Amino acid sequence: MDKKPVLAIWGAGGCNDIDVEKLSKYFKLVLIDHQLDVVTEVIKRFNLPSDTVAMDMKFWDVSDDEYRMFEALLSDGKPEEIKDYLGEISSKMPVYNLGVEELFDYSVVIGLASQLNVRFM
Repeated sequence: MDKKPVLAIWGAGGCNDIDVEKLSKYFKLVLIDHQLDVVTEVIKRFNLPSDTVAMDMKFWDVSDDEYRMFEALLSDGKPEEIKDYLGEISSKMPVYNLGVEELFDYSVVIGLASQLNVRFM
């Protein structure tokens, strides 16, 4: 019973919108983001416990060229081509099977979905 539950924070970034100091009192934190250096700095800045984990994971790998192509397709106004292109992009992305149900007791996602899709919007 002394063991703290594990809380994964997906898209942690700089943790500017979540009180990781307070959470670290009750949970072992796993901070997941594609910018490992930023998450590592969070651990130092907030003096988080030594069992805090920084995990490097790229969620949505879309290049600037792919965004520009998407914008061009939008300008052309051909929905079928847009659908096919988005399918092509997503089929090239890695699929992670972390078995998260075994790694984490809880997961938190704050604003990640909007960050991933904002350029497409």
